Amino acid sequence: MNGFIYNNSFNAVLTSENLIPANIERLFFDAPILRCFIDTLSTYILVVTTDAPNIFGSFTVTAAGPGSLTYIELEEQ
Repeated sequence: MNGFIYNNSFNAVLTSENLIPANIERLFFDAPILRCFIDTLSTYILVVTTDAPNIFGSFTVTAAGPGSLTYIELEEQ
């Protein structure tokens, strides 16, 4: 499983566009842990994917910090 964080928008054709550099750690079952700094005035998109097609499963999103976050699930475009 891989995770990527984008600032304001995600472009599936240019996947490096708006990509936020993140410190990625891998722990249990090779699941990624992304660490990056975000601010309250921006919108962020988390893209979770795998290296192979037709791989399905669940994942957990956890955030920590002094502010608050709102999670909104987006449908695949």
